[in-house]
Amino acid sequence: MNALSIHDWKAHCFAVGDAANCFSAARAFQVHETAGAFATIRMALNASSPVESAWSSN
Repeated sequence: MNALSIHDWKAHCFAVGDAANCFSAARAFQVHETAGAFATIRMALNASSPVESAWSSN
């Protein structure tokens, strides 16, 4: 993010959280196929909630 000259902390936190969710879903797939599927669904559902609430507050 620094290399791209992005200095907004909200963007940094969003990127870190997104990467953490991706790594945890990938690890869940390594453990079991069903665990990976549910981790991916959780990640997708979790990602849609903050965006909707941020848009509705404006």
